[in-house]
Amino acid sequence: ISDVFLAILLFYLLRDVFSGWRPGVKIPRPLFWWGCIFILGAAAYIRGPYRDLTGHELFRMVKMTVLFVVLVNELSRQSRIVQACAAFLLGAIVQSAGGILEYVHGSPLGLYALGETSAETTQILSTNSVQGEKVWRVSAFMWHPNIFGAFLGAVLPMALALLLVRPFQFGRIYFLIALLMGVPALVPTQSRS
Repeated sequence: ISDVFLAILLFYLLRDVFSGWRPGVKIPRPLFWWGCIFILGAAAYIRGPYRDLTGHELFRMVKMTVLFVVLVNELSRQSRIVQACAAFLLGAIVQSAGGILEYVHGSPLGLYALGETSAETTQILSTNSVQGEKVWRVSAFMWHPNIFGAFLGAVLPMALALLLVRPFQFGRIYFLIALLMGVPALVPTQSRS
């Protein structure tokens, strides 16, 4: 489903360019090296034995390139960057609330349709996480506790940076809530994030 949203974002970017609202599309310099890696992947696709895997990775690289170009062109001002970070932090708050509820409850919440890990998977993870011990690891609405931990590990520094930089009171409270919910939710993931 993310491909649909990516196509919509690209459509709006191209609409802005062709309507004259945007003077052109900025292509960042690091995409040159990304293009070189893409050419190596295309050569591996042509010559290599693992065409399905390579083709899948090349398609993913094209999607990541489109997303990178859209983000570079859309996040052109400081206020837009703060808005994007605020959206990530809203996701962290919701995920952290789910993780804390899982930890307090001591089991999954039963919200499998929302992406929560199934009870069978959490049982396997609890017996295989630490040798000789059975541990409970929260994953909130993500597939695995390590993914949840990596997400929080990437997003919580944004909250700390914006807490220190943003001058207005509501923003500070919002970023502080993200930190106060995210850090306690990160600990029971028991990941190295």
